[in-house]
Amino acid sequence: MDTSLLPLAYLLPIGLLLTAWGAVPTARLRESALAAVVTMVASAVAYAGFGFAFQFGGIGLSPTAPAGLTGLDKAWSLFASGAGRWSMIGLEGFFVTAQGSPDSLRLVETLALHRLPMAIAAGLIPVVALGDRVNRVALIAAGVLSTAIVFPIVGAWVWGGGWLATLGVNLNLGHGAIDVAGSGVVYLASASVALIALRFFGRTDGYDRQAPTLPTLHQPLFALLGAVLFGIGWSAWAIGDPLLSRYPNIDFVGVATTGLTGAAASAIVATAYIWLASGRIHFLTSVRGWLAGWVAVSASAWFIPLGVTILIGALAGIVSIIGQYAVGYKWGLDDRAGMLATCGAAGAWGLIALGLFADGAFGAGWNGVGAAQGVKGFLASDPGQLTAQLAAWAAIGAFAVCITALLLLPLSIITRRSPAGTPLSAAAQSAADASPPASAPDVS
Repeated sequence: MDTSLLPLAYLLPIGLLLTAWGAVPTARLRESALAAVVTMVASAVAYAGFGFAFQFGGIGLSPTAPAGLTGLDKAWSLFASGAGRWSMIGLEGFFVTAQGSPDSLRLVETLALHRLPMAIAAGLIPVVALGDRVNRVALIAAGVLSTAIVFPIVGAWVWGGGWLATLGVNLNLGHGAIDVAGSGVVYLASASVALIALRFFGRTDGYDRQAPTLPTLHQPLFALLGAVLFGIGWSAWAIGDPLLSRYPNIDFVGVATTGLTGAAASAIVATAYIWLASGRIHFLTSVRGWLAGWVAVSASAWFIPLGVTILIGALAGIVSIIGQYAVGYKWGLDDRAGMLATCGAAGAWGLIALGLFADGAFGAGWNGVGAAQGVKGFLASDPGQLTAQLAAWAAIGAFAVCITALLLLPLSIITRRSPAGTPLSAAAQSAADASPPASAPDVS
């Protein structure tokens, strides 16, 4: 575990934000920046205060937890007799504290700092998806909900020794659900929050669902810089993961190379797809394809050969484009930042890809299963791992959608009755939307 690169991991949410700003008109950047800053601050406070405890409060009950985390040993379990084996939410570690030696506390603090960039990213995804076209209260509420409730709880299920992680022990489903860098825990879950928030707050009257066009690029420098920073942040986050300290022989250079290869393949395929469909190269689509590749390999980069990464990335590029079309012109949702497709669709594919392509070369003893056997996917003769990954996909998506709908429905009723508080006036919005460049050719 190399903590010296931990500060660079905070480039991941910054890169995500800047990439999303590639589609934001200049007139709206100030409001978007304000919402982003408030969300990041609120995310950090909420995660440090109780989100970390919800996520890792019971990890000490897992037999594979690093020794320094044994003080985090309280969790609420689905079955009273299965404490720590079917746990749903942690109950230890509020305000990043735990019992134990100074070295143990230092490890707890390191883990919290390591997960914080992902918590911030989880909060930013629904915020940038909604943009500045909705009530500020609704905007911030969606971001805080994603960071403070959805991300910690689904993270407890997979990262914190929860019930999805123990599917291998309890039901003999491979090594249990695996998602090392958050394809499902971060990106799918927060995109699901964004989906419901857009349903409640983000519909645009008169949105043209019959004329699919390429997203308008307003800030090319932001988009390019964001893409670069996201890749650096992802690699630094992967190298500094404290939960992988029990695997000292991990080839982190190989993991970073795998991530880079998947991102490159996704960007190339997305670029080629749009070139063939529209007759030109579209920069913003290429950048979103790049991000989709990183997201798709986030679950499986540790468990797949490099050649398979190209396939996963290539399909992620296609998924991101088809997903964007479905969101805008089948569902009628105005997600100009492309978060539902780039993060949600690619994240779902990433979870499933691990269950298909893991080759068994790494992961022996993962989640307490198979001390001499690495993680194998369906194509390596272990259908149980694919079942566990599908269970994680369904559980994460269903929980995020249901809890978001339950908690945001009252706010959506209030904001419909009191539409005041939209950041820009109708005239300003029309002027911002009308800013150049002109509409791009049809994709269909």
